[in-house]
Amino acid sequence: MTHSIDREFDTNSKTEFLIRGARSGNSQAWGHLFKRYHTLLEAVVRIQVPGYARAAYDGDDILQQAFASAWEKRGTFSYRGERSFRNWLQRIIVNEANEMLRKRGREPRHKEIDSDVLAKQSQEQETPDEQMSRLEEEERLIACLRALSEQDQEVLLMHHFEKLKLTEIAALLELSPSGARKRRSTALQRLATCLAGS
Repeated sequence: MTHSIDREFDTNSKTEFLIRGARSGNSQAWGHLFKRYHTLLEAVVRIQVPGYARAAYDGDDILQQAFASAWEKRGTFSYRGERSFRNWLQRIIVNEANEMLRKRGREPRHKEIDSDVLAKQSQEQETPDEQMSRLEEEERLIACLRALSEQDQEVLLMHHFEKLKLTEIAALLELSPSGARKRRSTALQRLATCLAGS
C-alpha cells in the first residue's frame, strides 16, 4: 500500500491522505505517519525537551506516549498543510513530556546518564574520558540548538535530522529553493557561532 501511495501523491498529499485515514480510525495510516515522522520527533525530544525530562524518561517512552496522545486528539486536528501537522506533533511531544514530569511531581537536580547509552558506548570500546568528552560535546550541541530560534531549529531539523532535500524544505516552508538554502545557511552560521562561543 505504501509503495502505491508514494508513486501517486506528492508529500503534502500523502500526509493529508494518511491523516484522513487516521481520523477515520485507520491505525495503519497512523502507523505510517509515525514511521514517517519518527526521526523528526526523536530530534524534537533531544532538542526541545529539557535534559532533566529526558533523564527522567526514556525518549522512546515520551514519543510513544505523545503519539498515543495525538491518536486520541486526532479528531481535533485541522489539516492546513504538512507543516501544520509537523508543528502539531511537536507541541504534543513537548506538552506530553511536561505532563509526564508534572505527574511524577519532581524535577531531578542533575541529568542521569542513560544506562543503555553507557552500555552501547562500552561496546564501542570508548574510554570513560572519551565517553564524557563525547557526552559533553553532544550536550553543547543540544544547548546551542535550543538557543536558536524556532525558525532556525526547524530548518536544521529538516535538513540534518530528517535528511530532507532542499526542494522538500522549500515546499514545506513555502520558500523558493534559494530562500530555503539561505535560511539553512543562516541557521548553520548561528549554530557555529554559538558552538564557537561555548
